[in-house]
Amino acid sequence: MLLLPHGMATDLEGPHELTFTATTPEDYLDAEMESQPMAVTGLQVLQQFGPNKPASTCSTC
Repeated sequence: MLLLPHGMATDLEGPHELTFTATTPEDYLDAEMESQPMAVTGLQVLQQFGPNKPASTCSTC
C-alpha cells in the first residue's frame, strides 16, 4: 500500500516450497552465515561489540 499511490503494486501467488540442501540445520545455518549478504554484513557489525556484550555498551550509539 505504501507505493500504491505511485502506480506500484504487488501480487502474491500461492504458497511456495523452500528446499534446504544441507545435511543438518546447523550446516545450513553455517553456510548461510558465510554467504548470505545480509548475514555477513550483520555479523560484521555485531562482532564489533565482542561476545556477550549488549549493544547498549556502544560508546558511539
